[in-house]
This record gives sequence, structure tokens and C-alpha cells, in this order.
Amino acid sequence: MFQIPVRLFLLLCMAVATNVSAQNNCIDSAQIDPNAVCLAIYDPVCGCNGVTYGNDCEAQYFGGVTSWTSGECGASDCAALVVKYSWSPMPDGPLNINFSDESQINNGSLLSWNWDFGDGATSQEKSPQHYFTEPGVYKVCLTIKAQTNTGMSCTKTYCEMITVSGGCQSGCFYNISHTLDGAKLHASLFPVTVPPPFPFFFTTWSLDNDQVTGNGPDFVYQFSEPGRHVLCATYPTGDFAPLNCTVCKAFEVTAACIDSSQIDPNVPCPLAFIPVCGCDGVTYDNACTAENYGGVTSWVPGICGSACNNLYIDFEGLNTGGSLTYFSFFDRSAFPSGSISSWYWDFGNGETSFEQNPAINFQTPGDYTVCLTVSGLSDGGMQCGTSICKTIHVPEVSCIDQDQIDPSVLCPAVYSPVCGCDGVTYPNECVAKYYHGVTSWTSGICPDACLNPAWVDPQTPCPEIYDPVCGCDNVTYDNACTAQANGITGWREGKCCPDAACKAYFSLETGPGNTVILSDSSYSAESWYLEFGDGSSHSGYFDSLTHQYTVSGIYQICLTISNFAGSCSDKFCRVVDFSGTPVFEPGSGVAVSVSPNPAIESVWVQVEGDQPRQVLLIDMFGKVVLQQKVSSPAFRLPLTGLPAGLYLLAVETDRGRVVRKIVVGQ
Repeated sequence: MFQIPVRLFLLLCMAVATNVSAQNNCIDSAQIDPNAVCLAIYDPVCGCNGVTYGNDCEAQYFGGVTSWTSGECGASDCAALVVKYSWSPMPDGPLNINFSDESQINNGSLLSWNWDFGDGATSQEKSPQHYFTEPGVYKVCLTIKAQTNTGMSCTKTYCEMITVSGGCQSGCFYNISHTLDGAKLHASLFPVTVPPPFPFFFTTWSLDNDQVTGNGPDFVYQFSEPGRHVLCATYPTGDFAPLNCTVCKAFEVTAACIDSSQIDPNVPCPLAFIPVCGCDGVTYDNACTAENYGGVTSWVPGICGSACNNLYIDFEGLNTGGSLTYFSFFDRSAFPSGSISSWYWDFGNGETSFEQNPAINFQTPGDYTVCLTVSGLSDGGMQCGTSICKTIHVPEVSCIDQDQIDPSVLCPAVYSPVCGCDGVTYPNECVAKYYHGVTSWTSGICPDACLNPAWVDPQTPCPEIYDPVCGCDNVTYDNACTAQANGITGWREGKCCPDAACKAYFSLETGPGNTVILSDSSYSAESWYLEFGDGSSHSGYFDSLTHQYTVSGIYQICLTISNFAGSCSDKFCRVVDFSGTPVFEPGSGVAVSVSPNPAIESVWVQVEGDQPRQVLLIDMFGKVVLQQKVSSPAFRLPLTGLPAGLYLLAVETDRGRVVRKIVVGQ
């Protein structure tokens, strides 16, 4: 086919349009040319016959229209139709959901409601109740038909991904993170978000079936002897069901309170009175005296029984990239019964800092004694302070050394776990070094390890009581005892939800000044990445987020989510139009409604005002990807196999062609 330059073609279209616009008849069939090549650019015009066309070229050569105006026909009236709903579980059970319509139109009235619950069931009630037969994630869509005061017909669809729990624990987003410094425990909830979705001070703690309790964002405790323990935290979800989540963590204290081998009366301890309470319940003048004269392996600040005992001090130093000698330090101190007011760091190389979370370049490899001193006030006004020192190893090589891997080494089949510098638990030192190339490690399993094989004991006499817990391996166990007997280190109360693929989804509202408001409704998301289509992006959790475009246009917004394990990821995209031309149903002449939109597998097309003859689906490059003859005013259009993106749907009728946008999701 002979191709003419785009600019020349558009000029010819404008010249012909100017010539024929002078004619009296609105439709000139002589100028209809199905072979005309029109650009697949959505720049809508309203023909003199009241039909909206994708652009002036389509109006002239496919509709035979002799005159038109810019923009869609009467679209501004239907822009006032807002479709939205809310939902919540009924008191008689989490599978029974109550839906409440919140749609409105300022210049007209709502005519009908059509619900699609995503499980094959539908309803025409305004605010229905629906019972889901099983837990899961469902895409619930509400389609509203309305009429403006001028008689215009409007149709819109709103969809949302909802999670039906069915009594299983799907809303417990936080687990327990703990550290053991000898016999000293510090626990908190993770991951930490700023701001958190609920007040952390509502968290209640229970150690070993309420033998020790506490509340607040942190739990600090000093053990007096080795042993296995279970710590549970109960916190509000901020959702409807369940109202509270209880998560538990099992751990083992291996350090004895008194280690006689470290007693050395020849160590010159300072005479300063900075009292500490040893794990043996004895008050010592200072930490040096407790360690070297009392043989105490762990202690807390202050005289035994004072408010200062709750001051927990800890930090971690991590190589944060750029150089093997560059380290960032993160304060992990907590004062549940007070507040910390100052931090002082001594990095062991002559440098110091008063920042809470400093960074430093040690310049040269080696071992450095890094000390942190914190101070603060208890709730009763008592001044408290303490210090902690750790040896930081600045390596000459990275954590993994491929050269030391040697599969021919016969490692013993002995389970003596170590936590590698890469955060992975290995069966023993030999396996870590020669099979995985790990250069350094610490004894014991990593704190976040879900399974401890040394705890597996099928002979454990667990009670035959069904009080289900969901293990950190996403397996439901009859009770907490059974979970521990299977080596599980963490769980939450209640049975596990059925496995479901993670889903990315967000709802979108537009505001003045080219502004969009996004609300996340993703399922099983633990990392988020938003691309706004204008070169800007957002990483991390969001509940409701606002973004403003500086330049008018059509933008595709994409959200990519995944879980921490990396076993599931999903992407969802929507298109927002700030080009200055509305995209809603014109409502005069031939009316075409498409639902749902965005869609994945198919859309339902409803034509009012004329008989459709043929439909074309055109991608943004102008290629016809689907052509189908139709004989009914209502029909389903398949979309399976189409790449995600924006398409133009051209519906050809006896009165001409009507063009609509369709967004195909993934």
C-alpha cells in the first residue's frame, strides 16, 4: 500500500474536512473509505451526529461525518458519576460479607446496580450480603448505570480485590524479632514501618504462659539459667477479623549465668559506681566487676529491682556497600519504662559520634572494639545509662570466598549449627566453609531461622488438644507443642490460610491539578514498587499515596509486588488520562459501555442507540489485533493472550463508528 507522510496526511484530512463541513448533510457516505489509514491516536471528536470518534480522521473516513467539535460528546456530565463501595465481615462469620454501595452522581440519579463477586455469583441489590464458600482473594466488581438530569445514560464499573479470611490468620503481618546477649533477651515486632499501621504500645507480651508479662513495643528480660522458652506477643490488626493477632517465638538460652572460667581477680576494674544487676540477681559496682570478679555472663543496668533494669542496649554494624571498610551502625536499644535521650559511639580507631545511627569508613581491615553508651530518663524521673562494646571485624575479603569452596572435603554428619555472615544457618562449620565458601560465622542457628532440626522430637508428649497454630513454614499444627516437636521456632495462633498467589492491585482516584490518589489492595505483598509513567517511582509500603503530574498527558501506572522469599511476584497496571479529553460514556447518539475496565480475560460490551455490525480492537501502534462481526447489542469480547496495555475498541454501527478505550491488565 502506498504510504504518505503523516504530516501531509493530516493536512489532507483537515483540508477535506473543511471542504465538506460546508455541506448541509451531517453524513456524506461518499467520503467513507474503509481503506483509509488513520493514526491510532486517541484525540476524540464529537461528530454532528452525536457520536464520539477516536479522532477527526476516523470521523471523516469511517463515519462520513461532515463536521465535528473537539472532545467527547457530553462526557463532562457522566464524569460526575462516582462508583465506589465498602465491605466488612458480618458478626456471624468472616465468610459472610456485607457490601455497602457508596456511589453517587451529583447531576442525576442511579438506575441499577450489578455486582460480580468474583466466585461466579452476582446480585442486583444496592447493598447486598454475600456468603463465600471458602477463604481466598476475590475480585469484586460493581457496575452502576445512571442517568443525568439532561437524560444522558452513564455506565461505570469499580473493582476491588478483597481478602476473605474464613477464620484463618491472614492479617497477622508482624512477627517477633529477638536477640540474646548471653542470658539477656530483647524482643520486638518486625518489620517496622513508619508510621506503623497500629499503635505498637498496645502490644502485650507473655513469656512462658504468663510467668512474665509486659506491654509496649519492646520486651526485655534477664534469664537466670539456661533453658528453652516461648515468648508470645498479642497486637491489634486494625482490621475487622480477627481483632487481635498472637504470634509466638521459641528460643533457647544456652549461656549459663555464671562462668567461673572468666573470673580473674587480677583485672584492674575502675572504682566508678555504675551499678549493674547480674543475671544472678546480685548488684555489682560496674560491668567490669560483674564480669571479672563475679563471673557473670550478662547483666542489665542499674541496681537490681530499679527502673533502670529495663534499659536494654544493643547495636549492629553492617557493611553497607561501596567498600568493604564502610560500615553503618544501627542503634537497637530500648527503654520500655522510659526514654533514651543521648547516644555516644567510640569506634576504637580514634573517631567518635553522637548520632543515633552513624556511619564510618574504617579505611583499613582489622578488628575494632566499638562501644555505645546510651542514657535516658525512666518514667519516674530516674537517670539511667549503660554501655556495650562489640568487636567489629572489617574483612579483607567478602563474606563469601569462592576459592575456599571444595566439595571433595568430607564434612562430618554432625548437626552443630552455625549462623553464617550471610545470614544463613548451616549444619556445621565445615559445611559453611567448604561447601558454601562462608568466611565467618557464629555458633547456633540464625535468629530468624524457622526450623531448628535439633528440636525435632516425635516422642514429645504433646496434649491431644486441637488449638491450631500456623507455623512460620505456613503449615497448620494441632497446637504449639506439636509445632515445637517438629522443630518450628515461630508460629501464630489460628490455622494457616489456604495458599494463594500474591496479587498486585490498587484503586485509583483523580483529583485537581493532574493528581492521582492510589490505595493499595494487594494480597501477600511484602515489597512494593510503583512506576507512575512520568519517570518517577515509589518503593516500599503504601496505604494511600498521592502523586501529581507536572505535564498533561496519558500515563500508565504500574505496581509490582513480591513476597520476601521471592517465590511470588505480580504486576498490575492502570492508565490515567490527563490529556484534557474525558474518557467516559458520551450518552448521546450511540452509547457503548465496557465492563469491567481494566480487564484481563474478557469484557462485556453493551451498545445502545443502534445495531452494532463489527468491532475492531486496535493497539497503540495502530495494528488491528482483533476483528469480530457481531449481531447482538450485548456481547462478550475475549482478551485472552493479549499483552497488558491500552487498546482502542472501535464499534461499527449503521450510524458510524464509536471508539472506547480498554485497559488490559496482567
